[in-house]
Amino acid sequence: MHFRQRYWGVPIPALKLKDGGEIMLYPEVIDHFAEIVRKEGTDAWFEKDIGELIPRGFKDAQTGQSEFEKTFDILDVWFDSGVSCQAVVKDMIGAELPIDLYLEGSDQHRGWFQSSLIPAVAIEGKAPFKEVLTHGFVVDGQGRKMSKSLNNVIKPQEIYENSGADILRLWVTSSSYNEDIRISKEVMARLIDAYRKIRNTLRYLISNLYDFDPDKDVLPYDKLQDLDKWALNKLGVVSRQVIEKYNAYEFSRVYKLIYSFCNEHLSNFYLDILKDRLYVKAATSSERKAAQTALYHILNHLVRLLAPVISFTSEEVFRFMPKDKSFRSVESVHLLDFLEIPSEWDNPRIDEYFALLINLRPHVLKALEDQRAADIIGASLEAKVTFQTASDRDLTYLSQFGEQLADMFIVSQAAVQKVAEVPAGLDTDFANTTISIVKADGNKCVRCWKYRTDTDAEQLCGECRSILADGPEVPVS
Repeated sequence: MHFRQRYWGVPIPALKLKDGGEIMLYPEVIDHFAEIVRKEGTDAWFEKDIGELIPRGFKDAQTGQSEFEKTFDILDVWFDSGVSCQAVVKDMIGAELPIDLYLEGSDQHRGWFQSSLIPAVAIEGKAPFKEVLTHGFVVDGQGRKMSKSLNNVIKPQEIYENSGADILRLWVTSSSYNEDIRISKEVMARLIDAYRKIRNTLRYLISNLYDFDPDKDVLPYDKLQDLDKWALNKLGVVSRQVIEKYNAYEFSRVYKLIYSFCNEHLSNFYLDILKDRLYVKAATSSERKAAQTALYHILNHLVRLLAPVISFTSEEVFRFMPKDKSFRSVESVHLLDFLEIPSEWDNPRIDEYFALLINLRPHVLKALEDQRAADIIGASLEAKVTFQTASDRDLTYLSQFGEQLADMFIVSQAAVQKVAEVPAGLDTDFANTTISIVKADGNKCVRCWKYRTDTDAEQLCGECRSILADGPEVPVS
């Protein structure tokens, strides 16, 4: 054993015989000192007089000597840390070995990991851990080691003081720890944008559930609209993938999966289309309650999946979100488990049903933007979209959406026309279909902002007149 003479560290309670100078370890002295350590800590060896560190009347059994001197050797610091599992896991926590995980930098394979393995095998006959996880080191945006001379040091304190602790946590999560981790102002700026996207998604979900009571208003799956079922199918897929990546310690994949779900599936598609149902339909209508049911499920899963990553934001969301009776009395999001996915949410058919429409949507949005640039229309609700197709498949597929087709592209009207041929199709999915955009028919309804041919003298369309006649409208949050 290599000894180090330092004032700090775990002392070896060895005594030096005054007569002869031999250094000895005595079980009685070790046991006596152990009791002192339990009350006062290991520094007592350096602070107390020799007479307080040995049992009263203690003598060396062979020589009969009773006068000793303290020694100041300490255990090698690697051995000290290597047996930490005995002191922490078994003594303090009261658990048994092996524990789940040892986590440290890639330089510890011959350090802490090895120094922990050897004593545990000697004492327990087994390794102290089930798994070992190693990570790289933090470097700047160009891959250089942090150095004051290079003026490239970014302090964690500066990040959480300027941007919040969740941004720092998100950076750690988004980084691939299998190699050196890069950090720079540009990297942090991208993460702040990503965080803002996730936070705004959560904010949108909460703001549209202000009048939703999960114990009363949640609709059964078979009462939801197809678009809501599509969203829950995507949620189920993402949720299972995220939990799988958590269990595999692939945290960067957790971040990418959740960000992609919030950005692509929710913000760019589902939530964008949903606004009409949430803001225009009657407050207690089945259409609006179906949308809110899906939003509640999405929020309830997301807040739990995000809690290990952006823990402070998740706690804030948890305080304000509606809760059902199963967890209403829980004090913190961090005391909740991940949720199981209901089997009925697994709906490959609904995914296929919307797949072509999702591929078509960017083409429609571009065509709308082109007409807006040409001053043909202003907002997209001023438009009427006509799909001219020479394909029986495209005709059947697009026609099945009926009146919902216009909502999918956030326009006032949409039509499908069969033609003999088209000069040039859109892409491989719609090679025999083109898009025509003109000004929508009728006048603008002042409530839903859609252009209708049935607006009255008060500039209300028939649907909005009916909603207002039945009861109060939905206040837009």
